Amino acid sequence: MVIPGSKRVTIDDIAELAGVHPSTVSRALRPGSTLIKSETASRIRALADEHGYIPDRNAASLRTQRTGTIGVVVPRLSDHLMALFYEAVAAKCHDRDYVALVATTNDDPDGERRASEALLARRVDGLVLTTARLNDSYLNELESREVPFVLALRRDGNHPYAINDDVEGGRLAALHLIELGHRRIGMVAGPEYATNALGRRQGFEQAHHEAGVTLYSELIHPSRFRWDDGFLFAKEMLRSKNPPSAIFAVNDEAALGVLAAAQSLDISVPEELSIVGYNDLPSAARPPIPLTTVKINLAEVAKRSVSMTFERIRRRRAKNWTGSVTLEVRASSAPPKANLK
Repeated sequence: MVIPGSKRVTIDDIAELAGVHPSTVSRALRPGSTLIKSETASRIRALADEHGYIPDRNAASLRTQRTGTIGVVVPRLSDHLMALFYEAVAAKCHDRDYVALVATTNDDPDGERRASEALLARRVDGLVLTTARLNDSYLNELESREVPFVLALRRDGNHPYAINDDVEGGRLAALHLIELGHRRIGMVAGPEYATNALGRRQGFEQAHHEAGVTLYSELIHPSRFRWDDGFLFAKEMLRSKNPPSAIFAVNDEAALGVLAAAQSLDISVPEELSIVGYNDLPSAARPPIPLTTVKINLAEVAKRSVSMTFERIRRRRAKNWTGSVTLEVRASSAPPKANLK
């Protein structure tokens, strides 16, 4: 009989109490297991909870050659979107009795390699990478080493990914402003190496062509997805001789920077300037002037990323996934004044 607190409770102890073989206990305690009768599994789990059984991950690792960990590589955790994404991935990993470990890169190619290799040195079973770049040779290297990985939020054109429909998102944002009557529209675009940013710009340009509206390339500024980029580039555009009546920012953080720039110049939003962001972070709805923004399903991207990573860990084919987007119209966008079109 097991005496609680007298020693670490083992699978053998639970098996003795349940009157079953230790392998039956192991299967019953495996998340999602359907290999044994549900009533037997329920009884075993109840006994494990009652006696404080804690799985021995080291023993499991030796047996399965897996560590029960997934590595998540993000540009920075100070980016609200990336922090939320990591939390969503960690929650999905927890559902599978896995732990998600995170490493940051500052959106630098060398940083991506260092972060990924640090996680691999800790023997993570797979990687979720949000830092993919076009022509990223490191991804090919990981593939050649048979490292299971999935790209999230960005893609490179060659490896499995879970992303949003960024082209449609950029198109929805621009069409919204065009339909309101805006004709001179600026854009705080993203970095030219990131497919999500390029997709949003492509959709933005596509909407102009569809509507027969002039696209002003001098009002499109590449950025690094940061608040200060939105602030600086918006100030530059709004101080010009012929400023835009609306600005679409590549993400909500940059859009909030645009809003701050307008306020610093005493430009009223949306009366004198309309602003549209991207992602629909919780912070987008909280300012005194809530942001119109493109809404993505971040939780679903995280769910798909984790599921696809497990497929790759099992050496199965992972099917690419692209999520739909919608437009959340709030107080930061409105028809322009007649003299500002």
